[in-house]
Amino acid sequence: MSKTNEFLGAVYTRLSTLATRVFNGEEVNPATKIPYVYFTYTSTSDIEKLEDFIIEVNVIGYANKIDDIETLTDTIDGDGNFAGTPSGMNYYHYGSGGHPTFRCFRVNRLNLPTGAENFARRQLRYRVRVYL
Repeated sequence: MSKTNEFLGAVYTRLSTLATRVFNGEEVNPATKIPYVYFTYTSTSDIEKLEDFIIEVNVIGYANKIDDIETLTDTIDGDGNFAGTPSGMNYYHYGSGGHPTFRCFRVNRLNLPTGAENFARRQLRYRVRVYL
């Protein structure tokens, strides 16, 4: 298994502890029960044993249930406890000397259009420093 696949598997596992329906990539079956979460990634730099990724975590829900969407988004982002054990993805640290080891830092939280009537979308973007 490649180091990138191990990293993506670790992100998927972490998100699965925070949400019930999690997908990697944008190809989600239209019949998937709402709300759900999907994430995508891009690699931004590859410097020796360090690689930076941007992880975009998208929360999709019903527009008439904004409180549910915001609550799920808050749960995924967590308390941002840098000094201790964060409850979500913000400042989440994975690994301890093994490979991959990474730390997530929230870049922004966005309210984005879905392109579909009656649906709402929130996006959390994280800069992830990965030591492969």
